[in-house]
Amino acid sequence: MTRPRIDKVKKRDGRVVDYDEAKLASAIHRAARSAGQDNRHLAEDLAGVVTTYLDRYHQREIPTSDEIQRMVERILFETGHQ
Repeated sequence: MTRPRIDKVKKRDGRVVDYDEAKLASAIHRAARSAGQDNRHLAEDLAGVVTTYLDRYHQREIPTSDEIQRMVERILFETGHQ
């Protein structure tokens, strides 16, 4: 049985919005730029990793934006991009 793709995210204010991998990649890219690294392709790759992880392993139907942020931080740390 395949799990459904993550298509929604719960924001900090409680709103449920569409999950948008491109928006996540842009946020990662902005954060990387502010840290002195300007690699859009890396941001897109990391956003793809987060999406894959959510699709495969997330236990609840709708992840929160805080959970996604922690995943991004963990992936950045584990790949040496802190």
